[in-house]
Amino acid sequence: MNKLTSANIEAIDQALEVIESLTDAAYQARVDGRSQPGAHIRHVLDHYQALRDGFSVGLVDYDCRSRQSEVETNRRIAKQELLDTKQWLQSLSDESQPLKVKSEVSLCECCSVTIDSDTARELLYVLNHTVHHMAYVALLLKFNGVVVNDSIGMAPATATHNRSAG
Repeated sequence: MNKLTSANIEAIDQALEVIESLTDAAYQARVDGRSQPGAHIRHVLDHYQALRDGFSVGLVDYDCRSRQSEVETNRRIAKQELLDTKQWLQSLSDESQPLKVKSEVSLCECCSVTIDSDTARELLYVLNHTVHHMAYVALLLKFNGVVVNDSIGMAPATATHNRSAG
């Protein structure tokens, strides 16, 4: 298995660890009436699903997301989707497959671009995206008094730095 695939599986395992450690209330708790951990987990899964869908047709559209699905409020459904994503990652055999990626790029007008990419580049993107959102999840949970493992949402480069500073 390629290092990018393994790293994505590590990130999914981290999300599973968080979900399994939470109560339903903690998973759904909003900070300042806004963001909740479940919304970030859903957002992460939406990106993996977009990559998965795009992998089969050669075009990834990260803007095509479910937004406000049951994953946001139901830990059981979120856990199952994370496990399904992990299984899909474990089944990947070709990380060099060419892909196109379509995305909206303007805040002021409807404007999308389509660029050339490949599976490896998109695996790197979803990995970094997942780490970023897991950092938000950790922050939200800590704000609500939940004890969270310090490695949740830590950038891989930071983890490497910390190990070498040891």
